[in-house]
Amino acid sequence: TFNWTGSVASGSTASVSFPVMAISNGSHLLTITAVNINGSPDEIELNNTIEGSFRAIDPPVTFPYTQDFAATVFPPTGWNYVGYNPNNKMSRVTTGGFGLSTGSMKMDNYSGAVDITGQIDYFMSPIIDMTTATANSWLRFNVAYAKYNAASNDALQVLVSTDCGST
Repeated sequence: TFNWTGSVASGSTASVSFPVMAISNGSHLLTITAVNINGSPDEIELNNTIEGSFRAIDPPVTFPYTQDFAATVFPPTGWNYVGYNPNNKMSRVTTGGFGLSTGSMKMDNYSGAVDITGQIDYFMSPIIDMTTATANSWLRFNVAYAKYNAASNDALQVLVSTDCGST
């Protein structure tokens, strides 16, 4: 717990520096809650908390690597989920792709009262040590997608780095 005291004018921002602390490898959740707004209780507490994930990098996993979402733990060990969607979060479901497995990951971009246009959520794999990979190694995954309407523009981006995330 870290307490900050200050005053922020309506519509303004404030930068807050947190004290240095040791953290373990793995996923962490940072929760920030505004308790008193400029010295007074907030009349609407529904928007006073925000959460974000970050990770201290675990040691790399070895190649070849497979994740089938069969285990009930979500996110899987070594994976990190940074979700900003206030309506829904990525989750594990017990329906597998093509009926060939017992689990998969689901992201519901439709349900909920808050407009999430432009919203980006991140699901990050562990670092995979591919020093033993051959020239014909590949990344493979299955995706199912249903477009809500013609104006919908949901997207899945798969980003890969060959230099440990520098680029």
